[in-house]
Amino acid sequence: MLYHLQRSENLVLQMLRDHVRDLAAVTANAVDGDLHKRVIAKATKESPEYRQAVAPLVDLHNLLPNVYYMYTMVAVDGRTFYVLDTTDQPGLKTANDLEPTGMLEEFEFDPSDRWVDVIYAGKVYVNENFETDDYGTFLSGHAPFYAGDGSIAGFSGVDFNVRDFIQRLAQFRRAYLTIYFFGIGLAVALGFFIYGFFKTIAAKAEAMEAASLTDPLTGASNRRAFEQRVRIDFKRFKRNGIASAVALIDADRFKSMNDSHGHDGGDEVLKALVSKVTEMLRESDSFARWGGEEFTILFADTDLDAAWAKADHVREALSRLAVPLPGGETVNFTVSIGVSAFEAADESPDAVLARADDALYLAKEGGRNQVQTKSTV
Repeated sequence: MLYHLQRSENLVLQMLRDHVRDLAAVTANAVDGDLHKRVIAKATKESPEYRQAVAPLVDLHNLLPNVYYMYTMVAVDGRTFYVLDTTDQPGLKTANDLEPTGMLEEFEFDPSDRWVDVIYAGKVYVNENFETDDYGTFLSGHAPFYAGDGSIAGFSGVDFNVRDFIQRLAQFRRAYLTIYFFGIGLAVALGFFIYGFFKTIAAKAEAMEAASLTDPLTGASNRRAFEQRVRIDFKRFKRNGIASAVALIDADRFKSMNDSHGHDGGDEVLKALVSKVTEMLRESDSFARWGGEEFTILFADTDLDAAWAKADHVREALSRLAVPLPGGETVNFTVSIGVSAFEAADESPDAVLARADDALYLAKEGGRNQVQTKSTV
């Protein structure tokens, strides 16, 4: 009987570790690796880059009351440092008494413990055992995230509070012993425990996955979601030859707009841009915030000429948009757009994105507020 009980508890513990592994991976997917590098260069929590980088993590953390700490770290010359930390962010809704880490505060650990090496080898790492400190008992998970050049830019950290798990495990043991002696058996006891504990976890994980694909400021899809969609369409193009096109949109002179109207004003412009473009697109298209003031559109089943016409329609509509700002004034803005379509010689979606980026550069150099295309055929 005790043998079966131990095996059942080990199974449940493995399910918990798998859940923490998933949480760490989803958290890593919410981090912009290139932006994270700029945060490190600024070396202060007061920078706009820090606030932009930590915002998606705050949104995720708010979905998970059983996560005490959510943060990022970076390893340099064998030493490990904290970077982003949701703990002291005003948008975090938690009743937990948490102690924030300092910017680039060093995390000291036994150098013989090779867990950082595992992460920088591209793997998710979950601690073997629970850890206890003044704030509770946790199971921690870490996952790498990447810069645009494919290098590892750091790793996420999730400290999952296992207090509820331990309490439910004790309930499970009592229920198992009671049920066993009444002859109903292990399956009912194990099912009772798993249903009660993991039903809530599964719902929160689903909500967190959805949040990890959404830009928290504008409500548009984020870069990760767009990359997933463009890969799907590219594979379809390779199978049936029906091309789609990609447009890169950049708000013109956006830094000057932020300087003149503040970051709140700039945020209102980005939200208005998203609202207007979204209403102009078909359900089959995809629209996302690429980063900063850049956005992307996937025009599904659309050749280059048609994509240019659609992109120019978007450009013209945005140029007529008057955006109300918090102070009562309104502001107008323009965008530059670069467009390219899938081509037979493309080996990956990166090729069409690179051409669209080149076309965007031509639009900027040509005087802004225009659409340019690039093709190799």
